[in-house]
Amino acid sequence: MKLLSHLVNWSIEKSTVSPYQKVAHIRPKLKKPSADPQDMKNFRPVSNMSYIAKITEKVICNHLTEFCQENHLNNDLQSAYRKGHSTETALTKVQDDLLRAVDREGGAILILLDLSAAFDTIDHDLLLNVLQCRTGICDRALAWFKSYFEDRQQAVIINEAVSNNRKLRWGVPQGSILGPCLFSIYVEPLATLIRGDGLGYHQYADDTQIYLPFDPKSADSVSAALRAITEGTKKIKNWMEHRFLKLNETKTEVVIITRPSLTEYTPSTVCIAGR
Repeated sequence: MKLLSHLVNWSIEKSTVSPYQKVAHIRPKLKKPSADPQDMKNFRPVSNMSYIAKITEKVICNHLTEFCQENHLNNDLQSAYRKGHSTETALTKVQDDLLRAVDREGGAILILLDLSAAFDTIDHDLLLNVLQCRTGICDRALAWFKSYFEDRQQAVIINEAVSNNRKLRWGVPQGSILGPCLFSIYVEPLATLIRGDGLGYHQYADDTQIYLPFDPKSADSVSAALRAITEGTKKIKNWMEHRFLKLNETKTEVVIITRPSLTEYTPSTVCIAGR
């Protein structure tokens, strides 16, 4: 334990992450048991890190989480990887918002946004900028994160075959401890954009749900809601493109919720990001 403590403390004091801690072995795993194993899109690239790398990340993650809590930097509507916030609390919040919208207006439009390879496309320079300018990470702490991203490498392992190491120029490792926390910080500014358009929302890691109430019996209310959804998702897509995140319109789902007596008034088409 003393040796482990020494290695972790050395990393923090020197603002340096050792090269051997920045090598990940990826073992692809099927996202769903029923998925076609011949389609590479159905695999999740889970990174296996060294033991000491995970311990170091755990310590840094605890410090980062505590810093964000003390400085009120957390987005209350981001439920992932936070104590007291889970899939259960996220579902409860979204369900309650939708039920209240239906009780108040008669209906609501729910958009389940889907991102393609979200963890793999994060730009390191942009993330460091968010950590510095939005979160307030600076000096030695910021230098540690710079070292964390520099010269990261990964290899893919399938059965007994191992690929050559390749540099990881973008993204945060899936399966790491810090990766999900850093992703949440990276996409946190998206909440400000969504709120600015008057849309309700909730986030869980790379999943974002946006919703808007409407009155099914009012043509003006329906038109206004559809227009707000179209323009709002256009802005979201544009924001994501500037940060190298890809909104997958083909997998984004739309759910229209109304009282049973008002289903005949629901719109037949909802335009997402101009499509």
